[in-house]
Amino acid sequence: MTASKTILVTGACGFVGKHLVQYLLQNREFDKIVVCCRDKLLAASLFQSNPRVVFTTSDLINPSTYQSAFKTYQPNCIIHLAAIARFKQGEEDPDKTINTNFFGTIGLLELAKQFETKKVLVASSNLARNPKGVTGVSKYLTEAYVKKTKPNPKVASIRLPNVIDSPGAVTLLFKTQIEKGLPITITDKRMSRKFVTPSEAARDLVFAIQNGNHGDVFINNKASTPIVELAEKMIEESGKQIPIQMIGARPGEKLEEEDYPENTIAATDNKNLFKLTEDQHSDADLQKALDLLRGKIQDNLMDKIKATFQLP
Repeated sequence: MTASKTILVTGACGFVGKHLVQYLLQNREFDKIVVCCRDKLLAASLFQSNPRVVFTTSDLINPSTYQSAFKTYQPNCIIHLAAIARFKQGEEDPDKTINTNFFGTIGLLELAKQFETKKVLVASSNLARNPKGVTGVSKYLTEAYVKKTKPNPKVASIRLPNVIDSPGAVTLLFKTQIEKGLPITITDKRMSRKFVTPSEAARDLVFAIQNGNHGDVFINNKASTPIVELAEKMIEESGKQIPIQMIGARPGEKLEEEDYPENTIAATDNKNLFKLTEDQHSDADLQKALDLLRGKIQDNLMDKIKATFQLP
């Protein structure tokens, strides 16, 4: 990619967004960084004064709020992080999750097309693989939508694993419980998850925006960590005597994050990232994902989704 480019980062005041912006500031890949947050004052306090950073207020539930940023700064590239990202959040408000993650992203992509943005990277989630809950389905639907659109702009996705110490992350929960001397609570002894550090997530995002082609889905195929082992290690490091308590998995919650078989992924120049080669976005797979939403979202919202994909 050439110099003198502008990148727009949605959700830039979130945990991953803050690390991403700091990473972008450490190199000269982009001439200007447009930081999009719901709170402009928070953005200014996080990133302070830097001539390469500009701030704008926006909210994905109403994607038209991004229009002034597009009109003013004409971004060449977008890394789209803004989302309802946690399993629990999605189950608590399914309609808002679909409207934000799916229809909000579609609205953002329409603006990118209108203002001739060249490349967009959408942050998806490991929850999108064989989704079991609303958040995973909302991310999966976005991937499927991109697969069915023309490359204008070029849009790639990246399924981010769990980011260590991000809000809602199990590592942060365990730290809090250990500090308070409370039992560590685990939903099921079979639970396992894939983890990346915030700096790894930032590097992977930038690699994907630089190297992604339209419809690409990047994945991180790190080995999963058993949650019980993670808890035992954190307890040992604390030097405290803390019990582990099993509390039962939430309905629809995955017990483990499966590895991707070698014949479904292709290596990239980034040792951590692979491209998904298996087609997980067929009409049959799409219908299976939609079936998970039945009874969770309003009928008119389901009709709107079907119309978007031109399904009967």
